[in-house]
Amino acid sequence: MKKIIILFSIGCSFISLTSFAVALDYPCNKSVALFLTDRGSITDTPCVVPENRMLVEGGYGNQFLITGDTLQSYPQAEVALGLPAHSEVFISLPSYNRQNSIPLAAGSGPTTLGVKHEVLFGHSWTFSAQGLLVLPSGSANFGAPDVGGALNGMFGIDLTSSVSLAGMFGMSSTTEAIYVSGQRFNSLNLSIAPTFAPTETVTLFVELFGQTKTAVDLGGGLNGDFGFLYAYSQSLVFDAEVGQRFSGKLGGYNHYMGIGLTGLF
Repeated sequence: MKKIIILFSIGCSFISLTSFAVALDYPCNKSVALFLTDRGSITDTPCVVPENRMLVEGGYGNQFLITGDTLQSYPQAEVALGLPAHSEVFISLPSYNRQNSIPLAAGSGPTTLGVKHEVLFGHSWTFSAQGLLVLPSGSANFGAPDVGGALNGMFGIDLTSSVSLAGMFGMSSTTEAIYVSGQRFNSLNLSIAPTFAPTETVTLFVELFGQTKTAVDLGGGLNGDFGFLYAYSQSLVFDAEVGQRFSGKLGGYNHYMGIGLTGLF
């Protein structure tokens, strides 16, 4: 537990001590939900919620598991608050999970706290740092019995007016649910996501993401997904995505589908 708290503290200290020049025009200098939501892809946006604004995300996911069962997850709620100095804090609330196994498995996932800061940026790119703290919480079959954490870096680059590239890399330390093993495993994680915006209200994406460890007794895994985000307005975004397992057992599924909404207040 001490190692996780130290990891999170280092991340917070790094985020709080970084400084950069103010720019009037850069990719994240847009107070619209389409550029701020983390939904859709595994890769989080490098952009932070504007100061004194609040971003609320939610959604529904249906996984088709390797075991042949299906797993539904909702509401996948996350609330982020914008802070001064290009920073935000957020909380990922527990989701209810229902697996149609025999016997039926159902329960809640853990609660996660986080902080994100835009560290560096230029006219067409942004780099941010993120720290996560997973609290010991949730049910015995889907929760976390001990403290977990992650430290991530993420970037976004505008290649053209309609084509961008986003990515995220980091390290994590998490514990499996008690009913699985209750033990801890550490992983290095990487994702990359090219995006294409045919209009100002639609963004299409494809993505590859992987981990060096996917469970206590398993090695690495590689998955992919694709989907779209549609901005109904500057403050409301709808997303839909489909994912596929390529190698290993990352996520425990063969493929999944998800939908969601994001609101900026």
